[in-house]
Amino acid sequence: HASAEDEQVLGFGSQYSEFNLKGKYVPILSTEQGIGRGLQPITAALNVGGGGSGGSWHTTYTAIPAYLTPEGRALMLENTEYCAFDLESDADRIEIEVWSMALEGQVMAAAGPLELLIEITEVTGRMAPLPAWVQSGAIVGLEGGRDMVSNITDTLLAADVPIAALWLQDWSGINHGNDGDRVWWNWEADDGEEGSYPGWNDFVDELKADHGIRMMTYINPYFANDVSEKPSYNRNYYQEGIDNGYFVKNSDGEAYLLNSGHFDFGTLDLTNPAARAWLKSMVQDNMVRPGESGGVYGWMNDFGEYLPFDAVLYSGEDAAAYHNRYPQEWSDLVAEAVEETGMSDEVVFFSRSAAMHSPTNVPLFWMGDQMVSWDDKDGIKTALAGMLTSGLTGRTLAHSDIGGFTVVSEGRDFWPWNYQRSKELLLRWIELSAFSDVVFRTHPGLILDGTAQVYDDEESMAHFAKFARVHSALFEYRQPLIAQASTLGYPVTRPMLLHYPTDEVVRDDTNRGLIEQFMLGDALLVAPVMDQGAESVRAYLPADASADGGEWVHLWSNTTYASGGWAEVDAPLGQPGVWFRAGDEQGEAIQSALLAL
Repeated sequence: HASAEDEQVLGFGSQYSEFNLKGKYVPILSTEQGIGRGLQPITAALNVGGGGSGGSWHTTYTAIPAYLTPEGRALMLENTEYCAFDLESDADRIEIEVWSMALEGQVMAAAGPLELLIEITEVTGRMAPLPAWVQSGAIVGLEGGRDMVSNITDTLLAADVPIAALWLQDWSGINHGNDGDRVWWNWEADDGEEGSYPGWNDFVDELKADHGIRMMTYINPYFANDVSEKPSYNRNYYQEGIDNGYFVKNSDGEAYLLNSGHFDFGTLDLTNPAARAWLKSMVQDNMVRPGESGGVYGWMNDFGEYLPFDAVLYSGEDAAAYHNRYPQEWSDLVAEAVEETGMSDEVVFFSRSAAMHSPTNVPLFWMGDQMVSWDDKDGIKTALAGMLTSGLTGRTLAHSDIGGFTVVSEGRDFWPWNYQRSKELLLRWIELSAFSDVVFRTHPGLILDGTAQVYDDEESMAHFAKFARVHSALFEYRQPLIAQASTLGYPVTRPMLLHYPTDEVVRDDTNRGLIEQFMLGDALLVAPVMDQGAESVRAYLPADASADGGEWVHLWSNTTYASGGWAEVDAPLGQPGVWFRAGDEQGEAIQSALLAL
């Protein structure tokens, strides 16, 4: 169809590297985003020697066949088959390729992008408000077993860190192998005498009773084939899946096993009603446990992108058409399991992959596995870019792993590079997440050795404690924004274009959509420090509709800046760039609250 040469085209799910996709070829395929995604030389090396695992600028967990323009028009496809949008070949047209004999979707128009989001989220579904507890303090990602977790928790509490929950991805145990330590993909607590968390149920209950700290864990739709080698386990879910035919199959009628490092795994067949009931029992009996001891309040609902195109499904459906739908069915199944326990208003799971209608049942999204780096290919800047683009197609409540996840260590990974989390990166990511994220959650990282942690020293803990309080102090401001996400489909963390769609600087493609700054609601403009060694930050302060364009107030210094231009301010550690409109009562109240911390 026709498209003006200067028309900006936005959306397509979570896009981590580009804001305006005009001039690009955009494939719609849910996949691992890759390691590097264009950061060289690691991307090229992994793509050549690592089976394509380096990715590229467009690889994404969440690829949505939908776009919108600042002028207020949108197109959305309901097809789940592979498709692609060619915005590259001809500047005056958009070509859509769909691997199907039928195309189903709709076009829509509205006065502007905010009004268009109301229409778009009528189709995608809207996210439900979060329970208050999940914003009452930090969600601290830890691992290493009961003793280590208990000691670190005590250290953080002594440093006055407000903790809402612990998130333990290794609750099911650590699977040691020649490619490093992995979580055991066998979804029950590793609570035996030789396990990582002996007395798990008591441990979970004591944390909540003694400190008001809830527990969060981890699950994915895959089952490792080496559970029999585990020192202790109650049930071997992989073997149960094999015996009962719960995994997707290959053309020979056998379980279609994929590889993940030192083990193979089976993929849950979400089209099999018995397999769905089996998975729900794990969620209900091993995790939520309503009315029993050891109940958890949420988890990382990981993966969902791996269904092979040539798999054979129980239902007989075409796996190639089901592939992009699988993430949505995965989260829908888990949401159904939680709903049956009566705990939907309290339990929060978070997903990285999604399809068109995932916002209906996913409580919270996270941005996936960024590298522990400063770049705009796969580092801290892509966490923010992913959030800003995700909100344009319904993923309105989101966050990232504070500090990033992917660590590359020379020797362990057989590559001659080290990408390890520095203390500076961790502290700056803490500042970013305090403002951009609807929840404030850390990740210990892929490899603990050499990876900066929030509990490493007094300075790190003090910084973490301060910005956990900053995040909590924004609760009253954030709650109406979360309500807007639920009723109107507006994202909490917003690209500048949503509020300033006609501003020439905002629209200038050389500024890449200003995706290194954002609006938190409509009152706060935030420019986090995302460059190594930077002690200042530069932001564009748009004019409002008043005769003189209004003024902006720098939150930390109380200095007033004219609108319609760029401002550069000092941004030492602890003072990311934050502005509010002069005379705005909400902004003034937030300033008073944050300066008092």
